[in-house]
Formats: sequence, structure tokens, C-alpha cells
Amino acid sequence: MLLASDQKKSIIFSSHITSDLERVANKVAILHKGKIQLFDELDAVKENVVKLTIYTDNPLGIVVPNVIKLDQKKDQVQCIVSKLDVQWQNKIEADGAQVVVTPMGLEDIFLEVTA
Repeated sequence: MLLASDQKKSIIFSSHITSDLERVANKVAILHKGKIQLFDELDAVKENVVKLTIYTDNPLGIVVPNVIKLDQKKDQVQCIVSKLDVQWQNKIEADGAQVVVTPMGLEDIFLEVTA
């Protein structure tokens, strides 16, 4: 879903075709099962939302800030965050974890958040 607005009017456009949304939206909301999972300026979403893969001996002890989606496995945590907290990343890496940051496009974000 997207929101295109100026000071007097707003238009809500619902589509799963992200290339259409990127052409006309200034804000996006991603809905999943009737709940808004993500809502922000389009440029902020494309700049800030990233996928993290965290390799650690103790994935259950990891608390990730700004998490949208989280998947814990035996030796890693994969998650989508709305904004990477660099201080948190530095601390967790100093504690021995390896953090791989993967940028995401709007379509990848949509697919991950709604999967």
C-alpha cells in the first residue's frame, strides 16, 4: 500500500507490484494479515531497512533492536530491521558475534515482511 499526499489531499493505492509503488509513492505501508508491519517514507524504507545475519555461539541470547522479523537457528539469527543500530552492532561484534548486513530493495522488503 502506498500513500501519495500533499498538504490537502492523500491517495491510497494498494498493490503488490513494488515497481509501481516506487514510481508514485512518497510513503509506504506494508500490511500482513491485517496489521501494518512497516510504515515510513519510501526513501527512508529503502535506505534504512536491512537484513542482518548474525553468526554467534548463543543465538538465543541475542536481542536485536528495531526488528521487524526474526528467525533464530542453531548458530545464527536472521532478521529484518527497520534501522540498523550501529552502536548495538559494534557491541555485539566486540562480544564475538559476526554481523553481515545486506541492503534490501522494496520488493525484497515486501517479500520478507509478508512471508
